[in-house]
Parts: sequence; C-alpha cells; structure tokens
Amino acid sequence: MSDVTDLSDAREARRTGELLSQLDAALTAAQIDVSDPWDSLGRAFAIVRFGFERMDALLREDRAHRLQTAAALEARQARLIAEARAVAETHQATAQHELAKLDRMMRKAETDLRRAHLAMQETILATLEQVTPQMVGAVKEASVIRARAFNRALYGRHVAAGVAVVLVVIGLTFALGRMSKSDPPVTASSQGDVQ
Repeated sequence: MSDVTDLSDAREARRTGELLSQLDAALTAAQIDVSDPWDSLGRAFAIVRFGFERMDALLREDRAHRLQTAAALEARQARLIAEARAVAETHQATAQHELAKLDRMMRKAETDLRRAHLAMQETILATLEQVTPQMVGAVKEASVIRARAFNRALYGRHVAAGVAVVLVVIGLTFALGRMSKSDPPVTASSQGDVQ
C-alpha cells in the first residue's frame, strides 16, 4: 500500500475514535443510560454507537482485506515478473543459441565455398597439367606431320625437277643423236670447200 492510503486510513480511524469519544462524552453530559430498555433516547444513542462501532469494524476489515489484496497483488506481480523474466531469458538464450547456430552454419558455408573454389582451381590445374602435354604433343605431331608433308612436297618437286632435267637431257641427247645421223660428218676437205 502507498503512504497516502496508510495516512488516509489512519485519519479515518482517528476520526471514528473521536466521534465515538464525543458520543460517549455527550451521553455522559446528558446523563443518558444506554442500558435502560425504556429510555428511547438511550436506545437511539446505543444504536448510533453500535452503527459507528460496526462501521469502524467494517472499515478495519476492509483495510485489512485491502492490505492482504495489495500484498497478494504485489506477490502475484513479482511472481509474474519473475516468470516473464525467466521466459524472456529462456527466449533470449534460445535466440542466442539459434544465432550462434546460424553463425556456425554461415562460417561452415563460407569454408565449404572456399574449399570448393580451391578444389575447382586444383581440378583446373590438374586438367591443364594433363591436357597441356597432350596439346604440346599434338602440336609437335602436327608440326612433324606438316614438316613431313612439306618435305614430301619438296622432295616431289625435286624429283619432278630432276626427272624433267633428265628428260630434257635425254631429249637433247636424242635430238642431237638424230641430228648427227642425218648430217654428214664434217671433214677437213669439206671444210675447205665451204671456205
């Protein structure tokens, strides 16, 4: 309960006590006997006094009930706050656990991605190491094949030129041989005639 409520309750209890003491003083001053069953004024004062006392008792019960209710509410609020705090801490711990789990998953994914990138580079390098000698061998073989083809073509040209030269020589020889058979041999006497 607040201090204001306690102060208000204390004032009310004091006021009720003052009213009862003023009523007792008035009864004593008026010399009224409240215990006399035939005295109607005494009976009225007794009823009023009973009303005040009953009201004071009800107010005290109400105050006690309010204090108990306030204490129960405070205890309930404290319990609810503690339960809410426990739930919040549980959820916070769960959230932190999930964040840590997601962080681990992200780091693992990054590591796996780096490993996959390195594995791909290693695969490319291994493939190049295997293919490069084959490509070099194929280029060398192609160069050899081209060189052989070129040499064969050159050899064929040389052979053709040689055959042509031989044929020209044979043809000239044959032509000269024919010419020598058809013309008489030039002798010294015939040379002199010609002169």
